[in-house]
Amino acid sequence: MGDLPGHEFHGNQWTGGGNDATSSHGDWAKKGGWPTTEAEFDSMSVDPKASLYSEGERIDRLPPEAPLIVYHATDAATAEHFLKEGIDTDEKPSNLARERFEAGEYAEFAPGRGVGAGLYVGGTPQGVEGYGRVLLAIRTTKGALEASPESKEAGNPTPGHALVGGDGAMIRGKISPSLIREIGERGRYPSGKSWDLKGWH
Repeated sequence: MGDLPGHEFHGNQWTGGGNDATSSHGDWAKKGGWPTTEAEFDSMSVDPKASLYSEGERIDRLPPEAPLIVYHATDAATAEHFLKEGIDTDEKPSNLARERFEAGEYAEFAPGRGVGAGLYVGGTPQGVEGYGRVLLAIRTTKGALEASPESKEAGNPTPGHALVGGDGAMIRGKISPSLIREIGERGRYPSGKSWDLKGWH
């Protein structure tokens, strides 16, 4: 979903990266690229016109290898780093809330300060834009998604429902820079069809 500016660890984000493409993200990169037609794009995207429940169910029924495009918001410096170096969630530093959560203690859930160890993502640009100034699209697979602890707590325990719900899904592992695209700054991307976003074609 996103992060907060001014700290090395920006809530749900960090500045570490990795350009190794050995995870499921890398395997998928070898099999296919970014969508080249609107139909391909639509098949990899959350339908913003569908009900949240039905879209969550649809995503949960997809096979693990099904490609998806998800979104993350961050600050400009972190976005530039991700675009050049990629993302390695194993390098995400801990925070007090996550340490407490992992120890089974009370942890305060707060927007932009996730307790999960992965990269927080949402199903639409509009769903994540409040978490950072720069919006990134990430090409992943359904099998790489998991529900964040906050989503589970809010009653969205599956990856599909977490992705379309307000608390987001997570991706763990390494994400190659080739699987990340900048789509614009908050409020400065087309408000029409997602296919019209900067950089798809």
